[in-house]
Amino acid sequence: MKEFLKEWGAMASALTCIIGLFLTVVRPLRLFIKKHLADDEAQAEQLKQLKEHQLENYKGVLRLQMYSADLDLSERVNAGDKYILIGNGAAKVKHEENVAQLRRESSEAKTRGAGK
Repeated sequence: MKEFLKEWGAMASALTCIIGLFLTVVRPLRLFIKKHLADDEAQAEQLKQLKEHQLENYKGVLRLQMYSADLDLSERVNAGDKYILIGNGAAKVKHEENVAQLRRESSEAKTRGAGK
């Protein structure tokens, strides 16, 4: 019986050492993983915000191009075509005006060219 208790005591002691070693290794590893997952989530949120800002800037540039009288009318229409694909609103009215003006100018140029 004494031998039996000694063996069980030795196994319990070994098991305690193994569990202690396991916890010593796993706890810092778990904290490390947890920290990096939190960092990844923060970076994903920052990336999402950057993409939203980039889209807003792109839409703003397209709107500026649509309303710019200094640009060629065909360039303004192209900017409007791109803008309507990603954003809609009051700028659509300006785009439709530009398209109508381009069609009028195009038909006038054809009639002038045919008259020569």
